[in-house]
Amino acid sequence: IIGLGLIGSKVKAYLDIFNSKVLTYDPYVIGHEKKDLYKKVESADVVILTCSLNETSEQIVDNDFYKRTKSNVTIINSARGKLIDERAMLNFTLSNPDSRHYLDVYEKEPCDFSKFSTFIQNGNLICTSHIAGVHNKIQEYSISFIRHTIENFQKKSKSQGDIGND
Repeated sequence: IIGLGLIGSKVKAYLDIFNSKVLTYDPYVIGHEKKDLYKKVESADVVILTCSLNETSEQIVDNDFYKRTKSNVTIINSARGKLIDERAMLNFTLSNPDSRHYLDVYEKEPCDFSKFSTFIQNGNLICTSHIAGVHNKIQEYSISFIRHTIENFQKKSKSQGDIGND
């Protein structure tokens, strides 16, 4: 989990129920450096972005980030679109067809989904359009989106026989 504010903390608490091995990184904590993040993503099966956007987090998922991830990583972003460098994401996905991205927000909005069409058709990219929205229950909707995505990931992984407690 990248970002441990209200939503990140709730997502972590949810995952802790399943005895999942949850690694966290908060870009806003003084002393946290990108090298600390890179060490954690090397072993991550799923990366969940829950942080807000500012100069410490903009394009936190970039080419350097992708160089350190597993080839079959799943990335979930329902936080802010500019957390992910979309060009780096598409290049990574081309080279790593077993990777998955679940996006609810995009680098440029409104989003031109045509640039993602091949990746959507191949199942590498699952796009929604602001299902979290901006309203009184945004936090609950964001958490629900993340929980639903994780549950689907777990079901798919179990059916393929490749999930443990990590």
